Amino acid sequence: MYFRHILILALLFFFIPPAAAQDMEELRRMMSQYEEEIRISTALLERTSSDRTANENQLKIIREQIANRRRMLTTLERTMGVLDGDIRSKNNDVQRLNAELARLQRDYAAMVYEAYKNYKLNNFVLFLFSSDDFNQATRRADFMRRYNRARREKAAEIVRMSDSIAREVSRLDVSRAEMNATRRTHDREVTSLGRDETQYRNTVTQLTAEQQKLRQQVREKEELRNRAQRQIQALVEAEIRQGRGAAMSDADLRAIAALSERFDENKGRLPFPIADGVIVDRFGEQAHHLVSSTRVNNPGINIAGPAGAPVRSVFEGRVMEIVAIGSYNLCVLIRHGNYITVYANVASVVVRKGDNVRAGQTIGHIASSSNSDDNFLHFEIHRETETLNPEQWLRR
Repeated sequence: MYFRHILILALLFFFIPPAAAQDMEELRRMMSQYEEEIRISTALLERTSSDRTANENQLKIIREQIANRRRMLTTLERTMGVLDGDIRSKNNDVQRLNAELARLQRDYAAMVYEAYKNYKLNNFVLFLFSSDDFNQATRRADFMRRYNRARREKAAEIVRMSDSIAREVSRLDVSRAEMNATRRTHDREVTSLGRDETQYRNTVTQLTAEQQKLRQQVREKEELRNRAQRQIQALVEAEIRQGRGAAMSDADLRAIAALSERFDENKGRLPFPIADGVIVDRFGEQAHHLVSSTRVNNPGINIAGPAGAPVRSVFEGRVMEIVAIGSYNLCVLIRHGNYITVYANVASVVVRKGDNVRAGQTIGHIASSSNSDDNFLHFEIHRETETLNPEQWLRR
């Protein structure tokens, strides 16, 4: 009986369902990431608030902030669902334990009462000395020892059960407090989302006031961007051809394979090339955020940052090329074995062609323009001829 109760306690208090624990850990990690993204975008908007007129980057940052708030609200609702299930489970555990404690107390009371009756009706000493022989006396003494030990164990079991209930109630209080805090955060985010959406609509209204002029500007910008991206693609292809045509020793080939493998192993863990940057243009084909009839195909991502923000290499490698690319200022290509990363629209570069760079090393800075539309980095990742989605490789 004693071991059965210990097993029940172990199952109730020390076994945490791995799936639920992992869910909460992942939800907390997502919340932390969204909070950091919102903090960065808010700070970036505050830096650009001195601009007299709204611009595209401001609109994109607000749009990204709204997206992060919506992701956060979804995560908060999932968190509340997990916490609600946890609270119900803990309430059920407390009820079961209280029922078990009541049963133990009844059993113990019955034992005490029986002991009292035996003492009144037949003193234990007399019970011992009234034995017919020594063997019977030994058996009676052993019985009394086991009986007293059972009483002590039952009393200790009641104490342990009471302590376990107290711990479980404490855990329940923590879960309820976390639920209340999560609800308050959810309510604040709903309010903030409303403000952001109002700001977004006002900015769109301001930017689209002169629709004809806006369309012309969008067409001109897209043409410049497409021209710059074609130049970048030509650079990448030339670098790949050169790498394939180069005569390399077995040691060089092994080094390239090892570097490529390390880069591949860090998928989803590479640092952002701009520490306090916000992705404002995502990978792939999509409608233009202001002129829906215009399609945009981005082979990388554009990351807005504070004026003059440092640009960092996302991984160790060698600088293969530094070239001026039209509207994208300077473009830096870094090779990481079979991978190539591209950093375009760099206003100033602090490395030279042929330099070996470390992960996180500053290679240049984005523009310090008073117009925040100019202060962004265009970033790409290529695996040989394949263009990859950088968002799948980066982590804040």
